Amino acid sequence: MRKLITLLLCLMAAVAGAAAPALAAEPRAKKVLVIGLDGVRVDALKQADTPVLDGLIRSGAFAETARIQGERYQGSDTVSGASWSSILTGVWADKHRVDDNKFAAPNFDAYPHFFSYVKAFDPEAQTISLVSWAPIEEHIVSGADIHRVVTAPEPDSEDVNAVLAMEDQRDGIMAEAAAELLKTEDPAAMFVYFHQADGTGHTVGYGPQIPQYVRAIENVDAHIGHVLEAVRSRPSYEREDWLILVTTDHGGVGKGHGGGHGNPLVDNSFLIASGSSVTPGRAIDEAAIVDVVPTALRHLGIPLGEELDGQPLKLR
Repeated sequence: MRKLITLLLCLMAAVAGAAAPALAAEPRAKKVLVIGLDGVRVDALKQADTPVLDGLIRSGAFAETARIQGERYQGSDTVSGASWSSILTGVWADKHRVDDNKFAAPNFDAYPHFFSYVKAFDPEAQTISLVSWAPIEEHIVSGADIHRVVTAPEPDSEDVNAVLAMEDQRDGIMAEAAAELLKTEDPAAMFVYFHQADGTGHTVGYGPQIPQYVRAIENVDAHIGHVLEAVRSRPSYEREDWLILVTTDHGGVGKGHGGGHGNPLVDNSFLIASGSSVTPGRAIDEAAIVDVVPTALRHLGIPLGEELDGQPLKLR
C-alpha cells in the first residue's frame, strides 16, 4: 500500500509539472506613453509642488540634464520646432533638417516620427498623438491612427490672467481627451503634449522666481495625474506593461528661449522613465532628448535602426 501511495504521489507531481507551462502567466502587452512638456525648466520643476512627476521620478529613472543638441551639429535654434523634431524622430537636426519653427525643408521621409517604426514593425499596433502646438501635427506626426490638435476658446481680453487661464483650460481639455481615448482605444504607443508652461513663460517669464510659471508646472502635473489615472483604470491594465517617458524641449530666460546655446537654463532638458522595467530611484548621468525614441522602441521590442542618433536609456 505504501508503494502504491508513493507511486500515485509521483504521478500527481508529474502531471502537475507537465501542466505548469500551460498555467504560466502570459507576457504582458508592452505599451509606451510619451508625455511632452513644452518649456519646463528643471530648476522650476524642482521648486514646484508636483506630486505626480515626483512619484514618477521616485518609482523610475531620472536624467536631470539631457542635451537638446548633438555634439556634431549646433546649427539648430533652441526652439520647439527643432527640439520636438529631435525628440520624436530620435535624430539630431542635421538629419531631420528642422533648425527653427519654420519647417522650411524637413527630412521626415528619411527620418520619420517614431510611430512609423511602430507601424512598420506591427501594422496592427495602434498609435495616438494629441498635441496643442499645431506644427507638431502639421509637420512631424506620421503613422498615427488617431491624431488631434486640441484647442481651447481664445480669451475675451489680453489680460494676463485670462491668457494663463486659457492655457490651463487647454491642457485640461488635452488631459480629458487622453483619458477618454485610454478608455475606448488600445494604443501601443501614445504621445500627449502639454503647452501651458511654455505659454506662461512667454507671457510672464520663465524661472522658479516667477509664481505663475511655477503654478503652470503644478497645473500640468495635475493634468498628467489625470492621464495616468486613466492608464491605471484600464480593465486590461494588469495585463499591460506601460513605460512612461516624460521630457521637455527647452527651458527659457526672460520671456524667451531662442539663441540659448550654451545657457543651461535654456539648452537643457530632462528625461523621466517610469514603469515595471525601470529600477526605482535610478539616476541617469548622461542623456539627450534623442534618447526618447530608442528607449520607447526597445521597450516595445522593436529593433533599433542604425540611423537613430539616440541610445536607449539604461533603466536597470
